Amino acid sequence: MVERLLPPLSDTDERAVAGFMSRLASTTSAPSLPGADIVWLKASLVQRWEAERQAQRPLDNMQYLHIGLGLVAAVVLFVWSVPALLQSLTALRP
Repeated sequence: MVERLLPPLSDTDERAVAGFMSRLASTTSAPSLPGADIVWLKASLVQRWEAERQAQRPLDNMQYLHIGLGLVAAVVLFVWSVPALLQSLTALRP
């Protein structure tokens, strides 16, 4: 299928591609590994981030609890004040 999309290569083009690929194959080397000090720094940073995340988790959960309790308190106060509100509205009626 690719052959239909690309024009045929000439002999010089094929030799140029083959030379480039052989040069590329000879120059590629395995990536160098980071030093032990870099690995240790990254590991300690990840450990610190995990400790911060675990310490923050209860605080994040408490925010949802506070929001829920605030909504419940608002509903309770509204229901508690409805009789007084109705009484004051009927007192305004002539």
